[in-house]
Amino acid sequence: MYNCLQKLNANSFLGVLAVKIIYNWLHQEYGKLHLEFGIKQTWIFLLSLSLSYFITGNILVSLIGALVPLLYFLMPNTDIKLKPLPKIIGVYLSIISVAVLGSIATVNVVTSLTLNLIIPFVIVCILTNDNNILGYVFHYIMFTYVQFAEVTPDIFPMYLVSAFIGVVIAYIFNEMIWAGNDKETQSVVIDNKKIIMVSIKSVCLKIREGISFNSSISKFGIRLSIVTAVSITLWSCLDLPKWYWIAKATCYTLVPIWSLINYRAVDRFKSTAIGCIAFFTFSLIAPNKYIFTIAVLLALVLAFSYIPKKHISEFYSFSAFVSLSLSLTSLPVINLSFYKVTYVLIGVVLAVIMNRLVLPNEVSKISADETTKTKPTTVY
Repeated sequence: MYNCLQKLNANSFLGVLAVKIIYNWLHQEYGKLHLEFGIKQTWIFLLSLSLSYFITGNILVSLIGALVPLLYFLMPNTDIKLKPLPKIIGVYLSIISVAVLGSIATVNVVTSLTLNLIIPFVIVCILTNDNNILGYVFHYIMFTYVQFAEVTPDIFPMYLVSAFIGVVIAYIFNEMIWAGNDKETQSVVIDNKKIIMVSIKSVCLKIREGISFNSSISKFGIRLSIVTAVSITLWSCLDLPKWYWIAKATCYTLVPIWSLINYRAVDRFKSTAIGCIAFFTFSLIAPNKYIFTIAVLLALVLAFSYIPKKHISEFYSFSAFVSLSLSLTSLPVINLSFYKVTYVLIGVVLAVIMNRLVLPNEVSKISADETTKTKPTTVY
């Protein structure tokens, strides 16, 4: 009897301890979320996707059209505020100009290799500065995603419609209906002519500096261009199932700060593996399509919710779940999970290798040991 009581007390203690550990973990994860932001951005994404698909009838074009304008408003320029019409026109032309180049790059191997060698370098040189080292990301993602989605010139008009719908919806909700809710500081309103002149001068100066190849930014631009050209062209020519997962993992693992790439590579692979395991497990225990749809929507909300607080590792986990769910109709669950993990592993390894071979940053090499002693809390 006494032994039974001892076992019961021990089991009760372990049960309470397990509950406490789980509670603390959930509380910690909840602190990383910005749920209001996640819900709002999910609403914008789904509304843009629905309207675009209703008008164009092409799900791939609708997906990229809904995602591309959303990326702009996830990384807004809080220092400059334009009037509504000029801002919509400016954002739309910006999206279209980069997307046109991405669409042309899908024509053949020569254009793919050429444009992917030039455009990423130009984007990095023009849009990256000391105050916004990740300023190139938005346009670079647009340029590559149009290629991944295979938005060829013949279906590009549908993309124009889809992108316009997304920009207008994103502007209406972010800048009008929800104006001021997510902004911590007041933006400065600048005259349209003045900002155009300043932008032209700035672009010319940055291109001139970039061509000198002396700065760390221009060296990063060269690395990114070479990796993008080789990865996208090579894997698309081999025509592997879901080849773009390899290219994305390679291209997006590179970062301007040379010494941080190992952390980014590990986080990218680890987070993707977690997302794949969650996707595979949930597919087995909850095969009902309605339950699965709810899970995908929840994963989308959570993925967006991690962005404002810059917990990119967790974002990758849930975005991997969403990505696999959207691809479920093309391949079986186990095949998708295997391809995703394997391709991302290949991609991040290639990115690390290319980072060390192509114009390695000597200053970063010297200080790499000191940098790697402590892991940064936020790794892009």
